[in-house]
Amino acid sequence: MSERLSKIKAVIWFGDQAGLRSDYHVGTTWGLKGKTPVVKNTGARYRLNMISVVNRLGKMRFMIETGRMNAETLCQFLDRLMVGSQRPVFLILDGHPMHKSGRVSATVRSYQGRLRLFTLPPYSLELNPDQGVWREVKSHRVGRAGVFSLDDLKLKAVAALRHLAKRPDKIRALFHSATTSYAA
Repeated sequence: MSERLSKIKAVIWFGDQAGLRSDYHVGTTWGLKGKTPVVKNTGARYRLNMISVVNRLGKMRFMIETGRMNAETLCQFLDRLMVGSQRPVFLILDGHPMHKSGRVSATVRSYQGRLRLFTLPPYSLELNPDQGVWREVKSHRVGRAGVFSLDDLKLKAVAALRHLAKRPDKIRALFHSATTSYAA
């Protein structure tokens, strides 16, 4: 099997999508002794969706969508992923029904074997290295910032994703946890 895969020389990506809300906050802050700190925010709720793929070489691609994440959005992302691809692409995703939709299947077929989708076993988020992208964006970056508008949320999400995309060492590290080292 591995001999056959090495002959194909496909690029293997792990992908996932996630939602991001402006009212998601993590971490603590500090203040003067005896005074409760107040973190200023609008109180309004904004939401956007993100999709990304990572590979063991430290590369990352992403897209942000302010509308719904659906099969059409996934197909747009797949088309972007395939632009300029000289080698076949193997994309490993979770078992979300959207990934198995007729629209997505038609898009995959349109690439005449140059794009293949594979699914992880059910209820196995820990096996997907791309889950670490959302931890970085939500818990370490955007979730620690005040958000004041949808545009502000989008700017902060894009900045967090671009920061991560420029850090191949961090992307490669996502493949070295106890549950994702199989993919390294």
